[in-house]
Amino acid sequence: MATSSQTQLTAAIALTQLLTDHPGLTLLNWRVPRDGMYAGVLQGDLMMDVDAREVVAAWHEALGGTVCEHTHSFRDEERRAFHLESRWRDVLVDVHVSCPVSALAGVAVAA
Repeated sequence: MATSSQTQLTAAIALTQLLTDHPGLTLLNWRVPRDGMYAGVLQGDLMMDVDAREVVAAWHEALGGTVCEHTHSFRDEERRAFHLESRWRDVLVDVHVSCPVSALAGVAVAA
């Protein structure tokens, strides 16, 4: 098993390559955890006040993987969260994007 520093370095290199290969994707806040079960884990997240579906759809197109979604409350606001989990160049990538339910214009959202 790789050491924590090797794991983190692998993930950081993969993140650099990912952002270089896909410069047009919406920028996210990234975390590269120091340890994990995989060769590396990248966690990107973004909270926005516009419909987040286009953002997660673009990341999904670039990475593939599985998208899950759910509704939750944050600071007394109902939000819709999207979670994309994928493996990119042997590194686990988690993308989390959320927006107010009110930003999902014209779409009924189940709680």
